[in-house]
Amino acid sequence: MHLIIFDIDGTLTQTFHSKDHSFTRALSRFIAIEPGYSYWGEIEHPTDEGVFQYLFSKLSGKPASIEDRAKMQDQFMVELMHTYRHTPNFFDEVPGAARFVKELKAEQEVVLAISSGNWERIGRMKVELAGLNPSDFEWIGSDNHASKQEFTASLIERVRAKHDLKQITYIGDSLYDYETTRKLGINFIGIDFLQKGHLNHLSFCPIYTDFREIQ
Repeated sequence: MHLIIFDIDGTLTQTFHSKDHSFTRALSRFIAIEPGYSYWGEIEHPTDEGVFQYLFSKLSGKPASIEDRAKMQDQFMVELMHTYRHTPNFFDEVPGAARFVKELKAEQEVVLAISSGNWERIGRMKVELAGLNPSDFEWIGSDNHASKQEFTASLIERVRAKHDLKQITYIGDSLYDYETTRKLGINFIGIDFLQKGHLNHLSFCPIYTDFREIQ
């Protein structure tokens, strides 16, 4: 079997964090943070769990509890739905994603999965709003691990317990995604929908603007 793992933001969907402040707006309901606070230069793991735990601890002076995280997830979904009502195209698929997933799903020796920095319930909502079916994928999010390397490895082991995996490919849009695959020793395909060129130096990996370019 060939396991194909997808990222969500900037890969399957056009939900680029740099274009939306839903996360920090939600967090500002609980701690003293500006709704447009830019945290990218501070954090080690750009995942929902990694960002939340870092900012909550930094600004409140204490670690977040399970209850704090549940409240944050609830408020985050509220803020994302506010964005959806006012900027619905923000949740569009990256062109060709639905077709690509449909074609892969028809293959007999392919397992589809999502390993996303989103908390799982947030990721499922984004995928559904983009017009894809969350049930087409095996899932893992950052709920139990801030590090994408750790939770992606956990997903792979779960799938490997059910299937004889001959090949594993991760499709993502960031250097963080690439570094994760390098550490795990799996294949990487890059998506650069905004054409930032940040993956161009990875000359040994296929890089596409969107899924319409992939045969």
